[in-house]
Amino acid sequence: MPVVPKWFGQICLLDNGRENEKIVLIEELSELIKEITKNIRDKGSKERVTEELGDVYICMKTCQMLFDIEDDDIQNSINQKIGRYLSKRASGDTK
Repeated sequence: MPVVPKWFGQICLLDNGRENEKIVLIEELSELIKEITKNIRDKGSKERVTEELGDVYICMKTCQMLFDIEDDDIQNSINQKIGRYLSKRASGDTK
């Protein structure tokens, strides 16, 4: 997974403020959704999706700091979700 330095997230929070960073995250997620939607319609590009993913990664790190969430907590959540998916897949239910 790409690494966003913790110091950069701290700068974003200092420059923009906590509430504005939440808005920035929502905006960046929206832009990623828009680019993926364009891709579905064959009007987007891998480069634009990649650019928006970069923005979202940065915002995710800032959001992690905003809510005081540790890397281990995120990894535990990912592991649980993977486990649930694999259990469903093993039983033939991938919906």
